[in-house]
Amino acid sequence: MKSNSPIRSLELALGLPIQAYGLLLILGGLTWAGVVHGGHVTFDTEWLWRENTILSSGELRWLGTIWSDFSPDVRQMLGAEYLPVRDTNTLIDFKLFGDNWTLHHGANLFWYLAACTLFLSICRHLLGAGLPAWLAATWFSLHPVHTENVAWLASRKDLLGLTLALAAWRAWLHKSQDNKLSWLSILFFILAVWSKNTYIVLPAVMMLGDWLVLQKRPWQHKTQWLLWAVVTAPLILLSVQLGKIMRLFGVPKYTGVVDGLVMQAQLWSRDLRHLGWPAELAMVYPVPPHALSLPLLLSVAAVCGLVLVAWWVRRKSPVLSLGICIFFLASLPTTVFMSLQNLSADRYLLLPSAGVALALGAALQLVWTEKAKPWLVGFSLVGLATLSVLSAQQASHWRSDLALWSASAENQPSVLRNVIQHAHALGSAGQPQAALEVLEVAESQFSQDPQFFQGRATVHFKTGDEQKAELDYRQALSLDPDLRISGNDLAIILSRTGRLEEAILVAERMTSVHPRYAKGFNTLGALLLNARLLERAETALLQAELLSYESASAACNLGGVYWLQMQVDPSLRPTAVKWWTICKARKPGVVTPPGLVLPD
Repeated sequence: MKSNSPIRSLELALGLPIQAYGLLLILGGLTWAGVVHGGHVTFDTEWLWRENTILSSGELRWLGTIWSDFSPDVRQMLGAEYLPVRDTNTLIDFKLFGDNWTLHHGANLFWYLAACTLFLSICRHLLGAGLPAWLAATWFSLHPVHTENVAWLASRKDLLGLTLALAAWRAWLHKSQDNKLSWLSILFFILAVWSKNTYIVLPAVMMLGDWLVLQKRPWQHKTQWLLWAVVTAPLILLSVQLGKIMRLFGVPKYTGVVDGLVMQAQLWSRDLRHLGWPAELAMVYPVPPHALSLPLLLSVAAVCGLVLVAWWVRRKSPVLSLGICIFFLASLPTTVFMSLQNLSADRYLLLPSAGVALALGAALQLVWTEKAKPWLVGFSLVGLATLSVLSAQQASHWRSDLALWSASAENQPSVLRNVIQHAHALGSAGQPQAALEVLEVAESQFSQDPQFFQGRATVHFKTGDEQKAELDYRQALSLDPDLRISGNDLAIILSRTGRLEEAILVAERMTSVHPRYAKGFNTLGALLLNARLLERAETALLQAELLSYESASAACNLGGVYWLQMQVDPSLRPTAVKWWTICKARKPGVVTPPGLVLPD
């Protein structure tokens, strides 16, 4: 091959033979091909994607709203976060692909493989051009713990964030050896954080890499790191303040700092087990027990031992030390101290698993001798083949709600949410009796959990058994009066069975506890409309319209309110026409009330 050929130039730029990248992409594409299909799981995909009136429109007029509108209602519609890069990417996807879910899934796979390619380049830069770098990157790209990220459309933010974060790191590595500041790295970093907030840890990762691998002391380059602090501080402030406004942070699940550290050690231990052997993966995992036990002691000992290893090998194998540190550093935004809704999730492990992959590659280098090389290569290839098979199997679980929640409930049966979602998936698949049987088996275990009764009531409600649904909703509310789904559905049942006054009281309490619950305000408005309490109905429905952002139901109900009001006050006819026109635009099949002519 000529030295000045385009392929040779590309190889020099990448730092590895082009075939290494090609093989990585082929293996990744074959392993994850199952995630590209014409369906989608409904969990979070419905409201974040399919039914999102901003993003699913594919209309570029929403770009200004995505980037500059910080009102709580808009942020709620966009996932309660400020992630304009993710939202812009999704909007463009809908403009290009419409409702073709195969192409949406294909875009997910594209971003994942792009991230894997960048990670291979980083591995080569830190580990050298030998086989350990390729094996480390391939282990990362084929790992089943990434299935949630690759297969779930709602996890697009994780893939975009990872790709941009790795691009920022790669650009930084390119300039760092020459002690030059990479403005491209700063740009990619900002875009990464605006794709997924957790990538805010990237400057710490890069600083640690400079210190361990390049032996650069931070105080010797304080100007650069001061600039990073200036860039990072407002991003953190924006994320935290918006999170507080949108109530993203829940009640702490620990009773003190020591208790929190012990709990986090158990979570890290669980993550390491899943990375070492990815069995029993699920959507939701149990909260670690607080009681003193042998597994708890082993978890704490394992984490402390890993920290000691990172310190011990920092000079002999700085990349091994760096990889271990990245695992812990990248987990900081999702630790128990952040009080997120989920303490543990596979989607949290993208960047932490990159650290583990680097550590594995560095460990291979330590034992990479001519005598051991055949055994190491053979063992590594068997391991990669196993990971590929497990990933393909795990990806098949994401082809339908029933397959996903069935696997989750089987792997983590002690988590009520997995059981409830499995039952709901069975009910949606036309198997209500099987759904109730699943819940019957679980009742003794969760008999004091209000979510259990709410989940079972929902199955009864959807199958038309409103009498049993009412009993379970009441039981759920007796255990937790603030459950919004129970309050909303109970109000609907009471209205249908002629108890409109009680239904309004239930709905009013539910909306007072949940002032940002659009569906609840729509239900309350509809009940007040039925009671002909038109002024109160108007107030509730205008709030529902404000919160739901272009909901057909709220607009149609408002049209009904103004149509009744115009019977007394004809001056309200234009307002009634306006809302019925909006209603028909959002839901064309709705029948217009008599005596009302809408414009063409």
